[in-house]
Amino acid sequence: MKIGFFMQNIKRGGLDTFVVQLLRNWSAPDELILFCNASHPGLNYIIKSLPSTVQVKAYTLPTIHDIFTSAKTKSEHVMHIYGKLFIFFGFFIQVILLIPEYLRTNIDRLMIINGGYPGGDACLASAVAWSITKKNKVWLNIHSLSSPLSPSFLFGLRERIIDKFVANSVKGIISVSKACQNSISNRTSFSCINKQYIYNGLDPVIPLYTHSLRKELLLEENVYLILMLATYDPSKGHEFIFNVMEMVVKEIPTAHLLVCGDCSDEEYILVEKIRIKTNIISNIHLQKHRTDTDNLFAQIDLLVAPSQAYESFGYMAVEAMSCSIPVVVTDVGGLPEVVEDGVCGFVVDHYDEDEFARRIIMLLKDNDLRKSMGDQGRRRYETCFTAQKMVSQYETLVRGYSSTDNLGASRD
Repeated sequence: MKIGFFMQNIKRGGLDTFVVQLLRNWSAPDELILFCNASHPGLNYIIKSLPSTVQVKAYTLPTIHDIFTSAKTKSEHVMHIYGKLFIFFGFFIQVILLIPEYLRTNIDRLMIINGGYPGGDACLASAVAWSITKKNKVWLNIHSLSSPLSPSFLFGLRERIIDKFVANSVKGIISVSKACQNSISNRTSFSCINKQYIYNGLDPVIPLYTHSLRKELLLEENVYLILMLATYDPSKGHEFIFNVMEMVVKEIPTAHLLVCGDCSDEEYILVEKIRIKTNIISNIHLQKHRTDTDNLFAQIDLLVAPSQAYESFGYMAVEAMSCSIPVVVTDVGGLPEVVEDGVCGFVVDHYDEDEFARRIIMLLKDNDLRKSMGDQGRRRYETCFTAQKMVSQYETLVRGYSSTDNLGASRD
């Protein structure tokens, strides 16, 4: 069977991890092809991480994001006018451009991998184009919480029209957590669509010490290192964790926070401005995307996920748990489903900076508690979040078995 996967992504992060884990661990004897936008900054990582048996096809379909990005380097006024027109008519242009591609390609099944909903405009167009050219429908896979309809009449009307087209084109929606699945109820067009969730999984991160992280940061070897892995998006909670760290450092002066994640220069500058307003500048270290996750996890004491919104799952928490590292997270989205509160870490109200700080301090001061929660996290990872568990469910789903078969997932 020839199975296609279509994705649109604009930042390196959890969506790339999912795609690599899914296709690299696919065990059924299928021919796999991945369609990914050529403008994706993580495309090379995906290509290098996948076996040569997986064909990766970079497409150059015009997208809203790419058009507005071009406005920064071309005639800004003209491109913004073009971009606004494309918002309203581009979806249908994309469908028309994709139909010949699917007519030429003898793919038997297709799954759309979308960041959220509505998410990537090319993803939605791909679902409709496929349904026009093929007899079977697609599964729409979403990895972030669904947004409510726009309050604007024109934009809201546009979204309702597209929702109707997509709803008629998909076999069902597969999400990565209960929270993610429940959020699609924001969209009434999908009220009668089959909805399920399958938890993300991954191969365990194998901690591998390659060079001293503390020396790199010009720190003493006895300091505590707390890691935050997240894109530099406001929803990830950078300001929240910086306020938390001020309280932590008052109690434990040797506590340091390392923040790593994909970002534009503008996004980095905004977070840096928040950092320099704190009283603990030397205890907070900002870096962009890093690929040496194994080296980071070999040396950190704790991982934090202070997300304030749109955290549908939390891959970084699972990565830490696979390395027996305890985690402290907020109660946003799917994080409470991943982290068992009081067992492999702590889940804290996303408004409660004091409690978040208290939990970090508790773990840093108690070596036995850190080890115990780290061990429990490893066991939870092995039970719930392995790549093999995830892949077996997607294979059953995508290859065309009845959705009532045992997928290990929930139906709406």
